[in-house]
Amino acid sequence: MRHLKSLLFAITMLLATPVLFTACQEDAPEINYTMNVSVTNDFSKVVKAINDGFLKNEQAVASLTKAIDEMNTTQEKKMQAIVEVLTSVQSTLEAKLAAIEGAIRAQTLSVEEKLKLLTTAVSSLPDYSSQLAAIKTAINNLPDYSDNLSAIEAAISTMPDYSSKFNAVVDALGALKDKVDQVGTEQGKVSEEIAKTTEAIDKLVAAVNSGNTDAAKALADIVKQLEELKGKIGSGGGSGGGSGGGSGGSDEEDSATFGSIVESIDRMNSKSFELHNGTFYFRTDEGRYGMAKVYSIRKWGSLGHAKDRTQFVIKYVVFNTNGKVHRRGDMVFETHYGAPAGGVKRDLDFDTGLLGGFGVDFHVKVEEKMFFDGDFTYYKVNKAKFDPKNKARAVVFLKKPDE
Repeated sequence: MRHLKSLLFAITMLLATPVLFTACQEDAPEINYTMNVSVTNDFSKVVKAINDGFLKNEQAVASLTKAIDEMNTTQEKKMQAIVEVLTSVQSTLEAKLAAIEGAIRAQTLSVEEKLKLLTTAVSSLPDYSSQLAAIKTAINNLPDYSDNLSAIEAAISTMPDYSSKFNAVVDALGALKDKVDQVGTEQGKVSEEIAKTTEAIDKLVAAVNSGNTDAAKALADIVKQLEELKGKIGSGGGSGGGSGGGSGGSDEEDSATFGSIVESIDRMNSKSFELHNGTFYFRTDEGRYGMAKVYSIRKWGSLGHAKDRTQFVIKYVVFNTNGKVHRRGDMVFETHYGAPAGGVKRDLDFDTGLLGGFGVDFHVKVEEKMFFDGDFTYYKVNKAKFDPKNKARAVVFLKKPDE
């Protein structure tokens, strides 16, 4: 009998054990930051992890970028969530800077939305140094030069005094010139135009400092200089400049591009194709026509090899059937820093400029490869496969050799 009671007691304790463990699990925090925070995609939890110091630097930005892109909500609520981080007194400086960089990198936000968030960030940051860091973040992560200049204009519009505005323009143009110079000699003319504009702005600032002109008038002239610079350097960016249909921006270039696309309509099909450096024409699921240039650039400010080309850029323009531009923009995917090992996969909707949703036009998978130059290893995008979806069609117009 004593043996039987012992056996029954042992069975009872075994059955109770899972309950005890379950209770412990329920009392535990939802995320074990030291072990599992890197895999969470919940925006608020990622922000908390940054505020608590468990996520830092590139890992923090990559986690936030992914969380923003995977937020299952409306654009309005997504924007509000980011704004709350940027304006909250509970957010650390690192969290605010990571939030704006994550938003700028995100593929589910339009350029207009990104610039609105930049103005919010600049007005919420505590000092000039952090404000300039936010502006440089926009310059480094928006590949289109015209958008870089728009970011400078948006940022200075919310800065508190003329001195900060003037300093920010000059410093930001310096950062833009550094970015252009990193691309190589093919962007030499762009670099020269930026230098000329910076010199002209320096003279305007000097005139204000000497009392020879009014600060408000000088600021208006500076904005005019930036607008003129947009016209001179166009919407180019990164290392993908050149021919192939022209994403340009002028009426003449857009007209020529649309005409070339129309001539290629009969050759468009639903077959998959590989293209990581070149141009393709396409028809969207909604029946519009467009052109996309694809190429890779180095992540600005990265510590890797000078030959690294890990950011994949899709620069596109979409036309309505009457030949008028419906949308133009760019999508940028990082394939190395914080990217999944099996390659970056995205659904593209050129009609909206967003990733995923209804009416997806293409699914793309982008892969990088490690190379060795005899002394060091470096990484480059070496494959991008596009799969047309729904009613979308495409044809490769130009395939360029690797650099």
